[in-house]
Amino acid sequence: MARVRTDLIAIAIALRAETQDWVRDLGAHHVIDHSQPMAPQIAALRFGAPAFVFSTTHSDRHLADIAELIAPQGRFVLIDDPASLDIVAFKRKAVSVHRELMFTRSLFDTPDVGERGRLLDAVAELVDEGAFAPRPPKRCHRSMPPI
Repeated sequence: MARVRTDLIAIAIALRAETQDWVRDLGAHHVIDHSQPMAPQIAALRFGAPAFVFSTTHSDRHLADIAELIAPQGRFVLIDDPASLDIVAFKRKAVSVHRELMFTRSLFDTPDVGERGRLLDAVAELVDEGAFAPRPPKRCHRSMPPI
């Protein structure tokens, strides 16, 4: 979706060939291997350090790699729930950390509570247009690495 709605370069991480194909089908420009140090792989792409990192799972396991590869004053967002998350490694680069929960707006009736519906409508429109076709790979490990 980042590829369709922004001019960002989308870099996903995946190990198995079918998962790499899946994230490419979803729009990733590049795919790196999460079983290897990530910062050198990002550097090899020659785009510079990413300003945004979105982590979907195992954020605590990948935190040292993320702290190394993210740009100074970058933004790190996570949606998983690690038991603990020591973000001291981000201090040197002044990285901001953002937590996201799909239901926060409705749980707390925030002033922008309607935004969730607008976002879902935008996704539905992209699916209807064929620009975005979310589908799992034929065999998907139950715990995907952060993307």
